[in-house]
Amino acid sequence: MDDIINFIVRTLVILIKLILFAPFALITFLIGRSIEKQHYKSLQQREEQLTNIKVFVDGNKFIPSQNIISADLVSGNVVMAADYFKTLLSSIKTLFGGRLNSLESILDRGRREAILRMKEQSKNASYIINVRFETSVISEVIAGKALKVEICAYGTAIYIQNNYETSRN
Repeated sequence: MDDIINFIVRTLVILIKLILFAPFALITFLIGRSIEKQHYKSLQQREEQLTNIKVFVDGNKFIPSQNIISADLVSGNVVMAADYFKTLLSSIKTLFGGRLNSLESILDRGRREAILRMKEQSKNASYIINVRFETSVISEVIAGKALKVEICAYGTAIYIQNNYETSRN
């Protein structure tokens, strides 16, 4: 009889925890989704404003036909964190294996943000060549804590004489 009562009590405790957890998970999902949509919209607008700066991963294919007046190292850093819902979803998905789509969007947004920050640092540049990315994990998903990653984009900003003079005037 005691075993049955213990089982019922444990089952009720689990159900109460799930009932209390569900609204919290739903709220974090909705807030996280809203923030992500706003960030994607901001990325789109800023990318359209900075389309004049061309980015090349390979500097060997870049052959300028204009006069280069200077070149500078530029970088853009960003730290991105997963919301609680994405952390929970990725933890569950890890048990079964496969792609973690919920975390891929964080890396996508992070890379795009890092490139934009690099471009914003070199607004007068015509090109950024030899672009590289560095990604490092600041904290992993451990004991319910969210994943945080730092993404750094860096490259060489090339300033062309005509472009530099018109932007200064």
